[in-house]
Amino acid sequence: MLPLPIIFIHRGKSHFLELALRQAKKTNPESRVILLGDTTNKTILPVREGVAEFFFLEENEDLKEFRKNYRHVSHLPESFERFCLERWFYLLHFMRQEGLKQSLHLDSDVFLFDDMTKILSCFGNVSMTLGRWFENGYLGHCNRVSQECLETFCRYILEVYRSDKMFQKIQEKSVASDGKIYVSDMSLLYHFFQNTPWKAGFLEDSLQEGIFLDSRISDLDVFRKQPGLLGWRGMIKQVHFENSQPYVILYDGKQIPAKMVHYHGHAKFLMPHHFRGKNEPLRVAVHFYREEIFHRIRSGLSILWKKTCSFFQPPTQEKR
Repeated sequence: MLPLPIIFIHRGKSHFLELALRQAKKTNPESRVILLGDTTNKTILPVREGVAEFFFLEENEDLKEFRKNYRHVSHLPESFERFCLERWFYLLHFMRQEGLKQSLHLDSDVFLFDDMTKILSCFGNVSMTLGRWFENGYLGHCNRVSQECLETFCRYILEVYRSDKMFQKIQEKSVASDGKIYVSDMSLLYHFFQNTPWKAGFLEDSLQEGIFLDSRISDLDVFRKQPGLLGWRGMIKQVHFENSQPYVILYDGKQIPAKMVHYHGHAKFLMPHHFRGKNEPLRVAVHFYREEIFHRIRSGLSILWKKTCSFFQPPTQEKR
């Protein structure tokens, strides 16, 4: 079995990207670790040291066609939501150029803790590995994908954005549990696999194999939470290390070896701690509450700024 090439797609510099690249190579030394990036991350240390290969994100005709037809329906920033969809075209273009029939695409806030070529073989010949995000959304953060399936998925994206009827149908069925509408790569992945013969493998089902592949660390479900962290932002799975190996803990106390963890959103603060492979409950708590203080200050200043702008904004004149 040939080692899966591991591909990250990222714009901009970030400390957690560098950690994710190093962690991927440390646990998958036989795999190519590849960064598709831009001028800002071309010279980061993992690239300069040969930990990861670097390639520029390249424009292509499918990508141009997508951008021409893109329409934004999400409360998240357009640049973010659009890039989450653009990455699939970047990935396909690169796989075509390199002649890759299969690859493992990772988000840059994902840590691998084992040989993923071996671990993901338990999913057999599925076309993609995905996580379940919400009722009608799938997450592609740890995505073993075949080029053939990716070709079809990218064509599907183009069809949806070209067609008013298809887009309207997706929009009507992309309402999250908070009542907001998100037309995103997650909702398109969901509808693609619901309406085509391609088969997906779901990472959460790995528990049946006695291992754990994470959808997101903030999804507690049947797992114990990290002790000492308060509030909804502290609802994070406990990851316990023994001999540098991570485990998640079920409510009944059973430990399950964690082979991949997704530090979604604010949970990225855990990445430097888990990179060291040690239990650091005090350092984790200090880091968490420091981040909480900064988050509340930023949120308060943002609200104050909006109110100040609203106060000084001249009243609009009613048209007669």
